[in-house]
Amino acid sequence: MDGIAVKPLTVSFHEGGFLGKVNGENKAPFWFQLDGRGRQQVGSPWGPANAQALNRYSYVQNNPLKWTDPTGHERRCNTVGCAGKVYNNSSQSVVISGDRRIEGCSGNGDECFEYVSVVLGPGESSLDYGFTDVDRISAVDADHPLAGRGPEWRYKIGDWTTATIVDDGNGGTGIELQAPNIAWWLGEVGEWDKKNIPDVVSRPKCKWVTKQDNSDFESVSTATECSRE
Repeated sequence: MDGIAVKPLTVSFHEGGFLGKVNGENKAPFWFQLDGRGRQQVGSPWGPANAQALNRYSYVQNNPLKWTDPTGHERRCNTVGCAGKVYNNSSQSVVISGDRRIEGCSGNGDECFEYVSVVLGPGESSLDYGFTDVDRISAVDADHPLAGRGPEWRYKIGDWTTATIVDDGNGGTGIELQAPNIAWWLGEVGEWDKKNIPDVVSRPKCKWVTKQDNSDFESVSTATECSRE
């Protein structure tokens, strides 16, 4: 959850071998000292939207009374545009895939989110369709390649990345990337793969307003003025 690998937690001074466990954990190398394979095995320690993501001993954003995380995989964050974002400034459509808020649902539970793929037309952004975190961008078909690649390729963007689709001047499209320096340093800005994505579906474009819910002090994005084009 939140990009953190689940690690064993030593919880009691009375556990057998307590000091040995602590010493073993403290001797583990820092994440940025690992090679690519090592990083893949332990997962990323960084989280884009919650300071608890930096705490290796934090479980479910330090709120176990409210949340559980049985699989170790969860949404990065809950508000529209809080992680990977895409702006289509080109003259061609592209496909984006990721976590999206469901319009008309006002909470932050799983029932208010879906993992989908939608077509992002010229002049549109992932925020228009309520995406909290775009994972992948791909071409709509072979006649409209993305950065010279067909629809079987996906460009996976990082949690901190803002991707802008632009015309390349040669009748095709390219991808411009913006991300914090640490994302470039960690190699988590973006990369190509061929992972499967959900089938494309139609979803309304909306204006989204994000406010804090005073009942649990969490921010909630609410859709207004939705329309299907």
